[in-house]
Amino acid sequence: MAEAEQDGTDRRNMVAAFVKEVRGGDGGPSKVVPRAWAVGLTVLVVGAGAVGVGMLAKSGQHGPAKAAAEHPVTATPSPSASTGSGQPAPGTPGNAAPPLANTDTGAGGSGGGSGGGNPQGRSAPAPGDNAPAPSNNNAPAPAGGAPLVPQNNQAAPAPAAPAPAAPAPAVPAPNLAAAKSAAYTAVAGYGCPSNSLQGFSEAGRYSNGSAGWVSVGSAGWAQDGCKGQFDAMPMSGDAKEDDRSNYALWTFSPGAAGLRTATCQVQVYTPKDGDITHVGGEPAHFEAYGSSSLSSGMLNAFDVDQRGHLGEWKDVGTFRTTTGVLMIKLDSRGLDWHGKTKTNAHLAVAQMRATCN
Repeated sequence: MAEAEQDGTDRRNMVAAFVKEVRGGDGGPSKVVPRAWAVGLTVLVVGAGAVGVGMLAKSGQHGPAKAAAEHPVTATPSPSASTGSGQPAPGTPGNAAPPLANTDTGAGGSGGGSGGGNPQGRSAPAPGDNAPAPSNNNAPAPAGGAPLVPQNNQAAPAPAAPAPAAPAPAVPAPNLAAAKSAAYTAVAGYGCPSNSLQGFSEAGRYSNGSAGWVSVGSAGWAQDGCKGQFDAMPMSGDAKEDDRSNYALWTFSPGAAGLRTATCQVQVYTPKDGDITHVGGEPAHFEAYGSSSLSSGMLNAFDVDQRGHLGEWKDVGTFRTTTGVLMIKLDSRGLDWHGKTKTNAHLAVAQMRATCN
């Protein structure tokens, strides 16, 4: 500013000296016409100088602000801001976006000086651009829990892992003692174990070749502790009359498992043996009793076509006992001849299963 004032003073002194010379300050003759031209030229020079001084003064006061407005500062993209698509990074010509709002509250005011706030001309990345947004440490955190934009090219923090789900309530272990007292299942028969829960016995058994009782070492039930064997009982020779001295008994004792009063589903297994001297009942006749005594009265009777169910378990009915014992009897009735020919057909004495509740 002082330099501009000194320059104006020098110009005025020069003009005064020139005017004095034109007026003939030395006492010489008047030079009217040349003086008139000189005065005009002087006025022109003085005016031009004043205009120049004013422009210089104005430029000195507002130059930085005008320069900042005409040449906005642009963000310099870092190597990590490359979009990978061959397009200019944010802040470069040809990819400028609307300027960010100035949220800086720091010193500098609106004068636009180098120490001012956020420049109004700074570019932001266009929507959809993969480059990170310019840093603004004073900007509020985004709503909705969205992660903040990483600062100084730092990697964004990993999202917090979701909280583990609450463990499911523990399921109480089943009461095995209650299960045993509420249900009963047992397999009894020839070649199977006998104990307090189930048993098997035969009456009138004798050996006489193919005319007597015959033991068969295979084709019986081979699970539940049974050996896969069965016995063959000779028939009475009459389809409706028994040889009362020959029979077989299967005994089930649900009372030993806590079920004195029980309803039992019974199944009968027929061995897979096609020899009628081993399996020939057509049908085999059975009786059910609600106690361990045959004199207690029969609950019911049923027949099984052994020839039609080889190798199968057959449901034969449901029986109720109030004594804790269920007994099944196989009678000896049946035809062991065909016309006038003796066939020696036998009744298979195998395995049974009872399930009681």
